[in-house]
Amino acid sequence: MSEATVDTSVFDGFRGAMRRMASSVSVITTVNGDAHHGMAATSVSSLSFSPPSLLVCINRNITMHDAVKMAGVFCVNILGETHGDVCDAFGGKLNGAERFTIGGWLDHDTGLRYLPDAAASIFCKLDATFEYGTHTICVGLVEKVILGEEGAPLLYREGGVGGFRRF
Repeated sequence: MSEATVDTSVFDGFRGAMRRMASSVSVITTVNGDAHHGMAATSVSSLSFSPPSLLVCINRNITMHDAVKMAGVFCVNILGETHGDVCDAFGGKLNGAERFTIGGWLDHDTGLRYLPDAAASIFCKLDATFEYGTHTICVGLVEKVILGEEGAPLLYREGGVGGFRRF
């Protein structure tokens, strides 16, 4: 990655553009010993079907970053439109273990916490990492998927969350 000074207008324009892009909200969880960690994320994307894999981008300055790297496993819980309170809790309203008091979290036999009423819970092994800018791009090799009920996703846009409407 090249280190370059970014023009303020580019920075402000990029931030504004990204705020206008609707993104699905997920909660990423991991575990180290008895300590469960979680964060809300919009930077989740499918990568490949062969092998089944996805990308999660994590800021290197937050606790979750080192927790995922040390654990080597994580779970992506794709939130539905009824999970606004879960998004708030994991988005910074609550801290640490207190976050898991919101929602009906269960412990999977892998040790990872998952949300059984999520649209889907995708259990991954950390397969590769790439540092870029302030974040680490984590490649997760999918090992198990639990599908929840179909429903509208929780979307993030312009600093807030909402549902999805078909036309």
